[in-house]
Amino acid sequence: MKNLVFNPSRFGYLLRNDIELNYKRVLLAALAFFAFLAVFMASVAFDSSGNDLDFHSWVYPNTMIFFGCIFTGFAFKEMANVHERHFYLSLPASHLEKFTVRWLLTVLGFPLIFTLSYLLFSWISGIVIKNFGGEELHVYNPFSLGGYVFLRVYISVQSLFLLGAIFFQKYTVIKTGATLFVLTILGALLTMLLFYLMFYPYFDGSIFDGPSMDDAQPSQAFQDFVEFKLISLIEFGFYYILPVFCWIISYLKLTEKEI
Repeated sequence: MKNLVFNPSRFGYLLRNDIELNYKRVLLAALAFFAFLAVFMASVAFDSSGNDLDFHSWVYPNTMIFFGCIFTGFAFKEMANVHERHFYLSLPASHLEKFTVRWLLTVLGFPLIFTLSYLLFSWISGIVIKNFGGEELHVYNPFSLGGYVFLRVYISVQSLFLLGAIFFQKYTVIKTGATLFVLTILGALLTMLLFYLMFYPYFDGSIFDGPSMDDAQPSQAFQDFVEFKLISLIEFGFYYILPVFCWIISYLKLTEKEI
């Protein structure tokens, strides 16, 4: 079957099949998480002086990204088992249909369901805690500017873990996280090295001592470039180029999988 064939009927069947096979495990994990979070919220509400109660703004985005990465890391869990791998790759569907189903569930399905669940949870827990004598907890608004920013971050990070889910066959979440950590360290070291080479004449000691910047002030044009263009280019690359690139590579890697 050609890789680029897309049949809506087959796509709908694959999507329904994936939901039916995984919704129980996802539901149990969600109930366990929200039960733990309810206890944590109650302890904060009854012990707090009232000035730090609106913690949804940091709990929601961080837990969404964390659990979203784990969920995405298991998107192609069939590849870790020979029999499941054989069955999955033998399904009468194109690679495009298979990839689109997992892409849809991880990049759109998870944040949507998680956001609606968290919104409902924050509303119910706030009412219960207030009625039992605790401080008032505000209902989190996931559609605020902060929620939108973290959603964009999630999509970019999700694309990396989706690539890891296909690239690695076992321990995908751990291997993807470790790979990103190593790449981050290498990137930081490379940045420091380039900075050292650029400002070498102004260093009195090692690279870690830092340069004497009295005579190394950048020009106004360079400062304007960094402030108004470079940062915007980095954000554009992270939010738009990175996820699209990872999704394309992920699809191409899936087409290479054989029974």
